[in-house]
Amino acid sequence: MKIKGVLLLFSIFFIMNTCYAGTIGSSTEDWIDSGLEYFGNGNFEKSIESFDETLRINPYNMEALVSKGYILYAINESEKAIECFDKALEINSDYYDTWQYKGYALHDLERYEEAIECFDKSLEIYEENPEVYYMKGASLYGLERYEEAIECLDIALETYPNNIYMLTDKGNTLYELERYEEAIECFDKALKYVSYLNAWNDKGNTLCKLERYSEAVQCYDKALEIDSSSYVLWGNKGYAIYELGKYEKAIICFDRSLELNFDYLESNYYKGDSLYELERYEEAIECYDKALEIDPKNEYIWYSKGCSLSNLERYEEAIECLDKALEIDSKNEKFWNKKGYSLNELERYEEASECLDKALEIDSKNEKFWNNKGYALAGLERYEEAITCYDEALELNNNYSKAYKNKGYSLAGLERYEEAIECYDKALEIDSNYTKAQQNKGNALFELGKYEEALECYDLVIAVDKSNEKAWADKGNALFELERYEEAIECFDKAIELDSNDKEIWNNKGDTLYKLERYEESIECYDEALELDSEDEELWNNKGNIFFKLENYEEALKCYDRALEINTNFELAKLGKQDTEDQLNSFSYILANFFKKIFGGN
Repeated sequence: MKIKGVLLLFSIFFIMNTCYAGTIGSSTEDWIDSGLEYFGNGNFEKSIESFDETLRINPYNMEALVSKGYILYAINESEKAIECFDKALEINSDYYDTWQYKGYALHDLERYEEAIECFDKSLEIYEENPEVYYMKGASLYGLERYEEAIECLDIALETYPNNIYMLTDKGNTLYELERYEEAIECFDKALKYVSYLNAWNDKGNTLCKLERYSEAVQCYDKALEIDSSSYVLWGNKGYAIYELGKYEKAIICFDRSLELNFDYLESNYYKGDSLYELERYEEAIECYDKALEIDPKNEYIWYSKGCSLSNLERYEEAIECLDKALEIDSKNEKFWNKKGYSLNELERYEEASECLDKALEIDSKNEKFWNNKGYALAGLERYEEAITCYDEALELNNNYSKAYKNKGYSLAGLERYEEAIECYDKALEIDSNYTKAQQNKGNALFELGKYEEALECYDLVIAVDKSNEKAWADKGNALFELERYEEAIECFDKAIELDSNDKEIWNNKGDTLYKLERYEESIECYDEALELDSEDEELWNNKGNIFFKLENYEEALKCYDRALEINTNFELAKLGKQDTEDQLNSFSYILANFFKKIFGGN
């Protein structure tokens, strides 16, 4: 607003000379003329010196005081300007323009209430002054008293209906009141008379609010024709293009903006968001980090960084960022939800449930929050409660495939497999490529002993995602149950190629090799599994069974003992140990051992 105020002042400055003619003595006229001449040439320092000389001769010279005050205001010395205006007003408080200029200086310092008082004083003396109404409107805008601001701007526009600054500022005020269509009318009126950069930019911003992003881009392009070196305009254009889903093109604009001003917060932030949408999460984090250097108290940037880290499965770091966001704004339901989601992924289900309760306290009508809460409860094996949450989610959105899939999982947890399959089918009706639902359906069919149908599901998953090691492993399990052991081993091998750190796959391959009486290979598989988890009693028991089958009872006994060290109540290991001890104590075994020691051999 200050620049606009200065533009108005230039047009009226010389008029004021006549207002103070009675106060000027002949000895000061030369200095006054000199000061005005320097001012006209833009030499403000010399102009002030001339007025100071006038005031040295006559400290009460109104013209010198007001002129000096105005120049100080023009060169951003508003505090000193106010001192001059106050001295002038002590001499004579009846000049409307002194109050007017003091109001301008106060406005410049964002002391809006005081500025309005000065404008009101000026208007008491001279009511027909559109410039004062305009600047009073600007101060009211600064106080967010937008309706009153519009009243003042309308009065000013009665005198200057084509004034592009007044029209643009009225548009911005309507924008703040969310009266976007009316705002656009004001910008369009301004643009009828001249291609004004601010009007194009502000119209673009307003069109963004109306989600008319293509039109907004056109406005920003018009503004950039006037000033292609504006980092704000490049950032605004980038944002509109981002909202159109053209993320690569948006990044080009943000890069141009950042070339012009590397520290521009919005371009760093939205470049990060564009990279996020392109799943370039590491690069997105770099942008968010730069944005956080500029504004470390911005909760949305912390949240966005947390989302990127979560997508990289760096959940602990994600939670740290989300905690930062929640320190700043603990009432944001999205922050609580995302923290809950990350805790779910870390299997910290109790904490996740607490976070999701917080999110639901703020917004109980968000299906994603109910779904994530259900997931936490399912993780705690509180399946009935989880199902209630999924039902809440589906009541809000009956096309929510993830909620159907998760409800199916909880029903399966309650061994209600037929109902689970119905849920998976619902999910697949909505999204036929939803591999998680297809795979879970296969697992439910497996539990019902419908192995051929389960195989069909796993094959559908693999057709979409050949790198899904779980689907290969599940297919192997189904083939095992169908006694198609060679095919099962092929599936387990494929799963191990994709993930050699899953002990269950090694164990299941070992079980399958056992069925084929390939005992040495079976032991190798159990050993691989035990390297991953040496505290799994079932693996030790399975390995013991192989040694028992090979009549290597000493090794079998070691395995059963190790299993029972881990779990003293493991019945299968107890039975295996008993059978092994029976064999070790049998007459035939003792006799065979006796002859082996005497005669050697195997």
